[in-house]
Amino acid sequence: MASNPSTPTNGLSHGELTDVAYWDTVWQRLNRVSVISAHDRRFGRRGEFLRMVQRYVGKLDSPSVLELGGAWSYKALALAKWWGASVSIIDQSPVGIATTQTMFEVNGCTAEIILGDFFRHSFGGRKFDLVLHFGLLEHFSDPAPVIRLCADLLTEGGNLLFTMPNMAAWGAALWRRWAPCDWSKHIYHTDDALKSACEAAGLELTQVFYWGPPILQIALWERKGLLPKLVTLAQGVVNLPGKLLPVYDRGWRTLSMHRGFVATRVRKTQSTG
Repeated sequence: MASNPSTPTNGLSHGELTDVAYWDTVWQRLNRVSVISAHDRRFGRRGEFLRMVQRYVGKLDSPSVLELGGAWSYKALALAKWWGASVSIIDQSPVGIATTQTMFEVNGCTAEIILGDFFRHSFGGRKFDLVLHFGLLEHFSDPAPVIRLCADLLTEGGNLLFTMPNMAAWGAALWRRWAPCDWSKHIYHTDDALKSACEAAGLELTQVFYWGPPILQIALWERKGLLPKLVTLAQGVVNLPGKLLPVYDRGWRTLSMHRGFVATRVRKTQSTG
């Protein structure tokens, strides 16, 4: 069910590099939704995404899940559809939220879908077993405020799982060269910077990993020419094995499209005095 308790802001805050208009344009281009089957190689019951989550977080029975910036999220949908998760999604893009609502409806699933700014929205003191964000943190100049918010929303012992494009992979050089405007909307945060931000927020960074197909193209090319077109075709070829078998649930630092992290909310020690 969609709700609108906190109004999105068109301005930038907390060091954001993108605004609502940017994301409305992105989701307008990707507004097609589909029904995922149990056998889907990416988001099915034993698909690439849930295999990755189970490997790095573990199988959770009916967890409460919150995804920040979760428009058009087949990932949250997979958790709701196959793991029985109680899913909440918040995003500030009206176009993205409308598409997300349709996505859950056509898949026969329900979720709390919130149009709003997650920094300004009141969650009423609620805590979640699992907080997620994918392709979000690299759009902030400083990762600390987002990570601190995630920590505040986690139950003790709960997990934060997030991924970003692997901007250090060999293939990311093509992104920087042929889509420089899009590249400029992303910031590479080092492992050490993320570890420090987690520790300051009371989180223990427990996993750093890579997943997804080799990265050749992750954004629309802004430069024209035969070579960019050939690379687009090559990306389709390397994606193909993942459409046939869930083979990209783990990966490599120099090749994989996504760079992932898991951090756990440190449990408070019990006083024995």
